[in-house]
Amino acid sequence: MKQIKWRPLLTSILAAHLAGQVARLLAGDMAGVYAVMTVPPFSPPGWMFRPVWLALYTLMGIAAYRVWDADGAGRRNAIRLYGAQKVLNGLWPMLFFRWGNGWLAVAAVFALAGLVFLTMRRFRAIDPAAGRLIVPYLVWVGYMVYLTVGFLVVG
Repeated sequence: MKQIKWRPLLTSILAAHLAGQVARLLAGDMAGVYAVMTVPPFSPPGWMFRPVWLALYTLMGIAAYRVWDADGAGRRNAIRLYGAQKVLNGLWPMLFFRWGNGWLAVAAVFALAGLVFLTMRRFRAIDPAAGRLIVPYLVWVGYMVYLTVGFLVVG
């Protein structure tokens, strides 16, 4: 078993959280918008989003660290794919909450789900544990697909 390199691990986790915080700030008043929306069935309460994202960003950061620290080929491409899905993840709340463009948000969340799936597969090929750490994020993004489409149907 490899020794944990604490500084790179913590940097990776913090980078994942920083990306989320930047997206949250750029998205505007998400909580206020969500509070007045007509929500589809099985929508979570507004307070649930922050702890879920806290856990997911932590898992993503750990997974990215494991891939970056792994031996072998494909690490850089896997991290680039991870970066691309992080950008799209940050774009979705701006499309949906700040700009109110539901249909573009639907397209973005479907693309995001595809990128997260590809990231999970690439990570798994390099470090199986890293791939497993992405699974909860993939499940949540699948739920985001349901919610995003659901908001358009009920709204």
